[in-house]
Amino acid sequence: MSLVRCFSLCMVQKINKQQIPVAILDPEMMSIVVMETEKKASVDYLAKALAWYSRKEYITFFHDNGNHWVLVVIIPKWNKVLYLDSLISQLHDFNLLKGVINKAYEKAKI
Repeated sequence: MSLVRCFSLCMVQKINKQQIPVAILDPEMMSIVVMETEKKASVDYLAKALAWYSRKEYITFFHDNGNHWVLVVIIPKWNKVLYLDSLISQLHDFNLLKGVINKAYEKAKI
C-alpha cells in the first residue's frame, strides 16, 4: 500500500504541475479492506471527491481487491466507470466496489 500511495502522490504532483484534468484519489480509502470494514467512509470519501472534482475529465484510483491491484477510471461527463485490469483472464468480483461507486454517485448528486 505504501508504494502505491507514494506513486499516487507523485502523480498528483505531476498532474497539478502540468495542469492535466485528472484527479487521483487515495488508494487506501478505496481498498477492499476499508470498503468491507468502513463502507460508509469509502462512500463518503468518493462522494466528496466526485463533487469536488466534477469538472475533471477523469477521476482515478488504484483499487486493491485483496490480492491484485486494478486501476479504476471514472469519467464524470459520460457517467462511466472503467476497470483496467491486467489479469482480465481471471474473474474478479467487483460488486462491492460497484456498490460503493453507485452509492457515492447518489450521495454526490452529480
